[in-house]
Amino acid sequence: MYIQKHTTHNLLMAFGVLLFGVLAWKSSHRWVRWGWGVAALLATSNVLLMVQGRTGYVVLAGLAMVVLHMFFGWRGLVAASIALCVTFSAAYHVSVSFRDRIDLVVTGVSIWNPQVVTYDGVTERLEFFYHTVEIIQDHPLLGVGTGGFGEAYAARVQQAGLPTPTHPHNQYLLIMVQVGVLGLCLLLWLFVQQWRSALLHSDVSYGLLTRGLVVTIAIGSLFQPMLNDHTEKLFYCWLSGLMYSGSNPHPGTRT
Repeated sequence: MYIQKHTTHNLLMAFGVLLFGVLAWKSSHRWVRWGWGVAALLATSNVLLMVQGRTGYVVLAGLAMVVLHMFFGWRGLVAASIALCVTFSAAYHVSVSFRDRIDLVVTGVSIWNPQVVTYDGVTERLEFFYHTVEIIQDHPLLGVGTGGFGEAYAARVQQAGLPTPTHPHNQYLLIMVQVGVLGLCLLLWLFVQQWRSALLHSDVSYGLLTRGLVVTIAIGSLFQPMLNDHTEKLFYCWLSGLMYSGSNPHPGTRT
């Protein structure tokens, strides 16, 4: 699979941390277990220290909380929160790339002005979010129609002379602007059903990967149109089919 964007790379690598960790946990041979463990550590360092994609940071944090919650309940969430604070704090002080990406977000949020054309990645997204929300407020129930985002956005910002993006860099906003609140509710219902269906797996590792997939796409959708971008869409659809092909809708019977 050819990865064109650093955001896509970081998101898939964050899921790779979970996948490699599960493979290490399930391996019966010591050297194989160590091999997958090293792969998980390398993938983690790749997300935090090498690739300039902030989406991967958030996805990795979400996956860590899923793992610890599944095994330790609410105590796992507390432990995950502490571990993530320590890890991200260390990464901020060790990695120049990580520190620059975080500082860029803070600076962008503080200086953003919705009436000024910007070309920075952070302020651009804030600009897209702002005007997309305005369109949603005008068409809250049914939206502007499938494929109508570009035309509606261009009409909104025409007088201000702002550029028109192909999407608002947020799957939830894109769904709402096109098909309204109903469309967003259906998307969230899909995620909830996938999350609940993870319990149908007799193998805990499959359930963990399934929930990890839901978390990866749900978090990634806050920053990118996950179901529109080719690689992310293919990853979600293909892995969903693979994960749920082994689930049993009637746990008391054999499949």
